[in-house]
Amino acid sequence: DCSDTGFMVIARTDSVGANGLEDGIRRAQAFERAGADALFVELKAHANILDDIRRIADAVSIPCTVNVDAGGPLASLQTKDLHRHGIALAIYPALLRNALGFAMREALGHLRDDGNTAAMRARMLSAREYNDCLGLPEVEDWERRFLG
Repeated sequence: DCSDTGFMVIARTDSVGANGLEDGIRRAQAFERAGADALFVELKAHANILDDIRRIADAVSIPCTVNVDAGGPLASLQTKDLHRHGIALAIYPALLRNALGFAMREALGHLRDDGNTAAMRARMLSAREYNDCLGLPEVEDWERRFLG
């Protein structure tokens, strides 16, 4: 149990695809007994995925995690719906990548078609906003403190 250290152990199994849901649940319960702080049972997208998620969540007492694939059946659910089905932490691994790809294609299309970026300026971060978003001020502070 790492709850008092700020460190969290999320135990993961990908066994459901090969060995079935019951095997995934048995492994999840074993992870819980071994002291995991949370569980991630990888499930392939299918029509009844919420039923499987609920079965896993009901079988353990620690938080459950799920991947929300941008094009999968969970993507249209609100986070409160995921929580109601036993999910404490939802990971959206493709969200930013896909949104970034869309924005890049759109920005480059404007540059190609218009010959400038004027039409995009209202939808772009300034250099300062970009650096703040990346946490650059914190990195620079860290560098001053630790690197002199």
